[in-house]
Amino acid sequence: MALHDLRPGLRMTTPDRAVVEAINQRTGLAITRAGGTDTARRQPCPQCGAPTLIGLDDTFAAITTRADPRLLTRSDEVTALLNGRRTLHLRATGSGRLQLRTRDHRHITHNPADTTPVVAEHQCGQPLGTTPPPPPTPRTSDECPY
Repeated sequence: MALHDLRPGLRMTTPDRAVVEAINQRTGLAITRAGGTDTARRQPCPQCGAPTLIGLDDTFAAITTRADPRLLTRSDEVTALLNGRRTLHLRATGSGRLQLRTRDHRHITHNPADTTPVVAEHQCGQPLGTTPPPPPTPRTSDECPY
């Protein structure tokens, strides 16, 4: 059920895509239409203390996701999915930021984990994968981002 079904007449508004893109270009941030940023950052799990990546899992209608910072193989991804864990594409942007993107059946079929960086949703005490991903590349431009 959508929010507007609960409150007739309520209209949800979001900034125009061009406005958001202009803000991102001028500031160097990755602000989403919801107002958050989709840059994944390293942060220990508050429950078990394990190193994790935390960030929004998409640009639109995103949720904050915590993932293990270890790259998966195809068999690791199958194990994660069979155990009810989502898998995420770990994407590096041109500015050196890391982003998490939810993988669906199309991504899993056409871009297997052995061919693209994939991480699993974090589950305390059950890390999957073997190779930690590379750290993000810092900006090399001396130019002011805004």
